[in-house]
Amino acid sequence: MQPVYVHSIATRTPPHAYSQEAAGEMLGGQLEPGSTGQRLSHRIYRSSGIDQRHSVISGYLPGQGDGLFFERESGDFLSPSTGSRNDKYVAAAKPLFVDTARAALDASGFEASAVTHLVTVSCTGFFAPGPDYYIVRDLGLRESTERYHIGFMGCFAAFPALRMAAS
Repeated sequence: MQPVYVHSIATRTPPHAYSQEAAGEMLGGQLEPGSTGQRLSHRIYRSSGIDQRHSVISGYLPGQGDGLFFERESGDFLSPSTGSRNDKYVAAAKPLFVDTARAALDASGFEASAVTHLVTVSCTGFFAPGPDYYIVRDLGLRESTERYHIGFMGCFAAFPALRMAAS
């Protein structure tokens, strides 16, 4: 096997940030008080090692944003459909993917025509054509660029993505 090198890395985070504590309190507040689920939720959020979460959703906490998760006036928790949540993801993910790929390409020192493979990763959401298509199109990569997308694996997806890039 030929050696594989990472020539550049670029990252982006969605614009809205929430403390882990606030996110945990929000979720725990939706569960039955004193229930096993509520106790487990609090333990998971406190022990995760995560300080802050990012989201494309501006209304992730009560009294904020677009009202996707909470009714604006009453503050009641809503249960938006998968489609509604994914619509938010798609609108925000396309530019995040393309902007991140552009930054990685610029930092690599390579021309777009030199890219032969593209591996993208997302822990949430999906759309077709996928982010790989928009990156190839918007960055002017060759149409023959081999494209792969890994989704729904959380942060762990970085490991199979690196294995895929090496193969």
